[in-house]
Amino acid sequence: MSTNAVPELRAEAPYEPIERIGAGAMGEVWLARDGRSGGRVVIKVMHGHLPEVLVDRLRLEAQALQRIAHPNVVRILDWGSTKDLRPFIVLELLTGAPLDKLMRERSFTLAESVSLVLQLLSALTAAHETGVVHRDVKPSNAFICAGTAAGAGGLGTLKLLDFGIIKLVETVTGVAPIAVPTKAGTALGTPKYMSPEQCRGKAVDGRSDLYSVGIMLYELVAGRHPFADATKLEQMMIAHARRIPSPPSSVAKQPIPPRLDGIILTALAKDPNERHPNAAEMARALKFFVMDFLGVDGTAKPATAADDGTIVPIADTVMMAEAPREPKILPFAAVASPATRKLPAAAIAPRTLEAAATPPQPAAAPTPAPLPAVVALAESGGVGAPPPKRPNGVPVGGIVLAFLVALAVVVGLYLALAGSW
Repeated sequence: MSTNAVPELRAEAPYEPIERIGAGAMGEVWLARDGRSGGRVVIKVMHGHLPEVLVDRLRLEAQALQRIAHPNVVRILDWGSTKDLRPFIVLELLTGAPLDKLMRERSFTLAESVSLVLQLLSALTAAHETGVVHRDVKPSNAFICAGTAAGAGGLGTLKLLDFGIIKLVETVTGVAPIAVPTKAGTALGTPKYMSPEQCRGKAVDGRSDLYSVGIMLYELVAGRHPFADATKLEQMMIAHARRIPSPPSSVAKQPIPPRLDGIILTALAKDPNERHPNAAEMARALKFFVMDFLGVDGTAKPATAADDGTIVPIADTVMMAEAPREPKILPFAAVASPATRKLPAAAIAPRTLEAAATPPQPAAAPTPAPLPAVVALAESGGVGAPPPKRPNGVPVGGIVLAFLVALAVVVGLYLALAGSW
């Protein structure tokens, strides 16, 4: 039900709709004037009708979302229902462009991509800490504000939109979004960015949003979706649920260090338990990637012996964040941790941290061994090479020792006999 009819708000709502500026499967978007301040706001009016008994519940949901006060989250100013009981939300008016429009018009450097995603993760951290899961993270819900300079390369501040829209649908219908058809016959939530658990109709938490962020970061750095060949709804949902994506470096036109490959593939793990545990941890991994691998122009630094381009396991990034001073990252030969074991071997070579507060070690760190060799060594049950053996299995050291003992006995007997003469 999408018409040009001006929505009739209840008398207590101090907003005057001016013009319709957008419409979609879920509802209409109106530019409006706030009767109290005289300023302009945006009103999103949903198509569905809200049962009178759920008005109070709607108010509680609005209050929960209004607690997300963060510079990267669009401000929800109000929430109510029209005279015909269609729910609406009132948002701050933004100027700029949605990220999906910019992605169609230009490519992004690694620094720009990571900068945008770090802002997105900061918004999700604030939301998840208040118990709110977005459920529909996608480029069209990431708005780049004009006239700001928070992002890399002149990009503006990112604002995450549509918090509460999916939750509002559940409030109105009592049905999970994936099962709710719209007027256009499309499932709510965007299939291109749905997590595997969403595609399976299972319960979701903040790690579902991280999967969607992983898809967005993949697109930003590689210039294409990880499942670009899935052109139908069912194909896309099956791909999210079952297919392992190729590393973005295998399809990107710009060089992508293996560590960034690993961060993205961790976010895209099918099992939520194998992803970053929360948005803050994924952001921390990206910040250390920026420190280690990006030059001033936002492109990847040339690889060196020290910069092996491998990912930092989640446990190590936590250690890095807790270090009292700037950490020094040292490669070492170690067994792959659970946080890295599920990733492609090409993207994994564990690294660790020697923080400034740690006493200096007497010897330099050993040269990293190739991961298969390290894993094989761990499975053998030891960390040192066994002594060399003769073909019959007797250690060479044992033979030498026996020979020396026998020689000492012979010399002793000779001296004793010589003394008796």
